[in-house]
Amino acid sequence: MADERLAVIIEATDRASQVIGGIGGTIERVKTQIRAAGIAATAFGAAVVGGAALSIKSASNLEESISAVSVTFGDAGHKILEFGKTANETVGLAASGFNQLATTTGAALQSFGLNADQAAQQTILLTQRAADMANVFDTSVAEALGAIQSGVRGMELPLRRFGIDLTDAKLQAEAMAQGITKAVSEMSEQEKAHL
Repeated sequence: MADERLAVIIEATDRASQVIGGIGGTIERVKTQIRAAGIAATAFGAAVVGGAALSIKSASNLEESISAVSVTFGDAGHKILEFGKTANETVGLAASGFNQLATTTGAALQSFGLNADQAAQQTILLTQRAADMANVFDTSVAEALGAIQSGVRGMELPLRRFGIDLTDAKLQAEAMAQGITKAVSEMSEQEKAHL
């Protein structure tokens, strides 16, 4: 049951990601330009306000998050840590922030029966989808990933904020399993009822 729910969520977020990908790409290019313009000011401000203290706190947070990844994912933790090295560029999260979210997501996925390796792979995939959703809907990756985690646990409402209706996704998955290639949006209510 949990595997089916996860598959439906991945499929639904994948479709949503493809639809919003073009929009998200444009938004991401604008954000990159804004970030590039603000990097010097941010670096100067951080140094003036106590960059040394921030560096120590960041290093401590990173070390704690690495430890949590190791405990949660065991030998598969290297996948999470590798992705975390580029998480700032790929999903807009600092390595420590990604590691913290990955720990929560990975633990939830493992509680549904995925092994640590599968959980690591799905955690990265779902975080990428959450980043796409966050870009388009102007929210944080943590909030979008939280909605995905809710969907995995069977709560559909949080994902609707991001344009993902699991009811339609479930119907589409069932239709595909029966060899029906017609989109759910094109089906009559009677056809939907037979699925």
